[in-house]
Amino acid sequence: MKNKIYNYLVNNNIYLEKDVFEYGFEYFLSYLVYLLIVIPISILTDSFIEIMLFIILYIPIRKNIGGLHLKKRYHCLMLSIIITLVVPILTNYIFLNIYLLLIPIILNTFLYIMFVPVDCKEKKLSQVEIKYYKIKSLILHLIYFTLYTFTFLYNIDFVFQVLCIIEIISSFSIITSKIKVYI
Repeated sequence: MKNKIYNYLVNNNIYLEKDVFEYGFEYFLSYLVYLLIVIPISILTDSFIEIMLFIILYIPIRKNIGGLHLKKRYHCLMLSIIITLVVPILTNYIFLNIYLLLIPIILNTFLYIMFVPVDCKEKKLSQVEIKYYKIKSLILHLIYFTLYTFTFLYNIDFVFQVLCIIEIISSFSIITSKIKVYI
């Protein structure tokens, strides 16, 4: 199927390097599998809104900060599914307050300035890309901080809690990726 799609694109004057296409196709399939597992489970567990909110808000920050990369795509997929499915459990059973949130916000501000974006040896970033992702991640961090404040002040608890979890997961991702580099 992958080759048929690639050949179709080439035959219609849409040129991509084969390895770039294959990487993108594998990436697309991973997201498709991820969604095909996560969405039905979220519907069955009545956590669709929390999980979709998490996905919508976490993907942009994860894309810009980088973070932990596992050696096998299958392991990344499984870890992503587990983390996503744990979010509603955390929002339902752990009460997060504004004071608890200050710790990961301050920690992430430091981590974003010092270590973001976390580089991956499979895809080294240029200095221009590093600067771009650092600025973009800091802007997103500021936007999310504004959202935290707004959702806290107006008692939109489930959104506030999802945002808190995103901050905690982001901290964890950056720290573990930096530790992994030194191990």
